[in-house]
Parts: sequence; C-alpha cells; structure tokens
Amino acid sequence: MQITALATNSGDPLATNELEMIMVLPYLTLLTLKDALANNTGYPFALYGWENATADTYGVVSLDGGAPSLWADCKMEGQTFGGTVDLFTRDPSQTPVQAVQGVLKGLDISWYLNSVQFEDDSGYIHHEWVWQVA
Repeated sequence: MQITALATNSGDPLATNELEMIMVLPYLTLLTLKDALANNTGYPFALYGWENATADTYGVVSLDGGAPSLWADCKMEGQTFGGTVDLFTRDPSQTPVQAVQGVLKGLDISWYLNSVQFEDDSGYIHHEWVWQVA
C-alpha cells in the first residue's frame, strides 16, 4: 500500500501549537499522521478533538505523551511516543478499518486495535487504535 501524506515542518501554518509538530520519528509528525489518514481513508481527521462533529464518519489523532524511555550508562538512549487514532462512524458498512490499519502499517508504526464500542449518547460506533513509535 502506498501512503500519501503531506510534508510538514515546524513552520506549517496548519499547526495550532508546537506539540502538533513533535517529530515522533524522523519522517513523522502528528500532522503527517493525520494527513495520511485523511488522504487514504477519504474521511476528515482532526488533532486532539472535534468540536460539534456532524459528519457521519470522522477521525481524531492524539498524542498521549512520552512513554517509557530506554536508558543505558546513565543517559537516555531512546524514547517512545504513543497516542491513539479514534474513528467515529454512524454507518458500520462505511468504516475504513482496513484503510486506517494500512496507513499505520505503511508508516511503520506499532499499533493495536484497542476497542470497538457503541457511543450511546451520540450514536457513533467508536474504533480506537493505540499506536507507539520509538
């Protein structure tokens, strides 16, 4: 699968704060991940949350912060970052599960499908993938 993503850098006018531009891998920022998911699923994705969502299908990408680090000889040799990709849909036949997982695989991100649940208050089916990179 070929992954399509927009190139981003810390001067990207789409970034609302510097946290979105954290380089979690030499080739990956949160904006790159968000854009790759949107471009390859055909559905809108946002960073961290979606106010007043009205779309039948949409996604959210978030960073949960630094995960455990690798230490050797009293210095940090490596650090991991992780987060979630959440996909909300009202139409189960239109859920792009394979496309989301294809993007995560294509970007060499470690991931697992954490949960699939029905949101009673909104009527959305909610898929959550947990991802981590080192």
